[in-house]
Amino acid sequence: MQGFWNGLPAEITPVTYEIGPHDIDAALWWSKRLEGTRRQGLKIEQDGESFIIDNEYGDGYYKATIGKGSPTHGHKSVHNPIEVREISYSFLNRGVNIKALQQEQNKYYEWVKGTDIEAYTKMVNAHVLKTHGKGR
Repeated sequence: MQGFWNGLPAEITPVTYEIGPHDIDAALWWSKRLEGTRRQGLKIEQDGESFIIDNEYGDGYYKATIGKGSPTHGHKSVHNPIEVREISYSFLNRGVNIKALQQEQNKYYEWVKGTDIEAYTKMVNAHVLKTHGKGR
């Protein structure tokens, strides 16, 4: 399927993947608390390189199509996928589920708060969070 990355044409393929184990340097990575979970993603291929971004709630598809892969549209990089499997385009999440994204983000903030209060405090002080436990 035709898509984009950084405004240039790219091939995008819907996949599912399992979040693999993280190393110590990724202690607060977005997917750390989700290790072992199977999620939907998009494999992006461009100029002989490929990588996976998360698409569990349709935000990856939005970025790689409507958003033309622009850096102005956020995404969740997947650095440790295991058991990657192509899926049919008919199962591809094409609509962005904003409520689910916000819920996942809030769960992440609560997880950080319980895992590393110093990092959580830095997030609050940097105004990443408006209030405790709430996303931007």
